Amino acid sequence: MQGVLRTGIRATRRAAWGVLSRLPQRDLTRDTQHGRITFSSHDRVIGRSLFLHRHYAYPVMRRTVEVLRREGRLPAGAAGCVLDVGANVGTVCLALLRDGVFATAAAFEPEPGNYAYLRRNVEQNGLAGRVGTFACALSDRDGELFLERSAENLGDHRVRVSGDASVSGSYGEEGRQVIRVPVRTLDSLLDELPLATDQPNLVWMDVQGHEGHVLRGSGALLGRGTPVVTEFWPYGLRRAGTSDEEFGSLVAAHFRHWLNLREPEPTRRPIDSLGELYRSLQGVQSTDLLLLAD
Repeated sequence: MQGVLRTGIRATRRAAWGVLSRLPQRDLTRDTQHGRITFSSHDRVIGRSLFLHRHYAYPVMRRTVEVLRREGRLPAGAAGCVLDVGANVGTVCLALLRDGVFATAAAFEPEPGNYAYLRRNVEQNGLAGRVGTFACALSDRDGELFLERSAENLGDHRVRVSGDASVSGSYGEEGRQVIRVPVRTLDSLLDELPLATDQPNLVWMDVQGHEGHVLRGSGALLGRGTPVVTEFWPYGLRRAGTSDEEFGSLVAAHFRHWLNLREPEPTRRPIDSLGELYRSLQGVQSTDLLLLAD
């Protein structure tokens, strides 16, 4: 009986989303595994998943926490600070605080619409005193850069290192609307962040290929041995101007091991074997990595 009920609920949600996603844009609010989240009815990836499944990649998030604890990077209770880079509407930082994994967070989101949702979600989950929000992108410089905006996947806005994208891409990137956004380096922001000095901190990063630039602007923080969870998307990295060799050299300067968090049982591998993962991901395939300094 419960199986029939769940099937009926899923079918009802799919039908409702089919209608809502075609109507003029509206804000939708749902109780999810990340907390109470408001999102756009036109977001056909993260928003769609929140509406249909009441989470976005939450199982991968929980597995990541388990791996971090197994590796001795997290205590049993809430402690330290997570830096949510490319925070979107807040699904990562809100869940990690609500689940008692971290005590504080700093969330970075440059796209104005997503940032407004992020602020609203922090406040409606009662976390305004524990989450600092920054309306900027992170990169390898302070100043301004271009942000190309995806009309359908509101988690695929991407920083461009120039205002031009003349080479066509797999997602029609060359035709996207472009706006200017402020950018900072993590190192220039260190004194403004609620980082713990005697507890674990973590960088959690998903910036659609701009990860190499973020890492280049984070040398002082990474020099402390801070672990990093990052999306690893060779297509996005290359399109952002970071070659396979450049990214490999960059992570080798700060980390000694990587774990593939999309594996059922992630295991440590030496950083110089990252090329094997590059070769295994074809086309626009991606995964998520945990990078460790020791």
